[in-house]
Amino acid sequence: MEIKFEFVPDDLFQVQKDFVPRSVEHKKIKWTIYSLISLILLMLVVRSGFDLSVSVIFLGWLIGFPLIYNPLALWSIKRHIQKHIDPKLPGLTTLSVNDEGIERRTPLYRVFFDWSQFISGREIEAYYLLYVSDKEAFIIPKRGIKDKVEMQRLNDYFDRHLNFEWARQPF
Repeated sequence: MEIKFEFVPDDLFQVQKDFVPRSVEHKKIKWTIYSLISLILLMLVVRSGFDLSVSVIFLGWLIGFPLIYNPLALWSIKRHIQKHIDPKLPGLTTLSVNDEGIERRTPLYRVFFDWSQFISGREIEAYYLLYVSDKEAFIIPKRGIKDKVEMQRLNDYFDRHLNFEWARQPF
């Protein structure tokens, strides 16, 4: 079975949108920053004699930072992807799916993943993500799948060869 599509930098960003909220590393960074700055602001509140303006800043930080961390991290990642994308990555891509695994081919490179290399998988709105580690995913854009018959064939390969619970809840 072959799937052909144009791989674009936004495909990488979509993987990050799935990864950042679930990432252990991002949670550690988020709560380390949150704790350190909260401690500093708390010391300023106490030192200021519970001045109203400093207290409001402290409360705003306590409430606001957990809400804005993921959007800020994703914005930063998107900028990084746009500036530093590997020129070999975007372009016409062909995936060959068979009982041995999945091969990704572009005009510049070829890589093969055996089914046993995938440790987890998720289906999100426009992609299948097959993780080979907790930080690296193999991306299959659904836009490259021609019709429901081809999508069913791909899902049959997943069901036969992937030895983990497949997360099929798009969000």
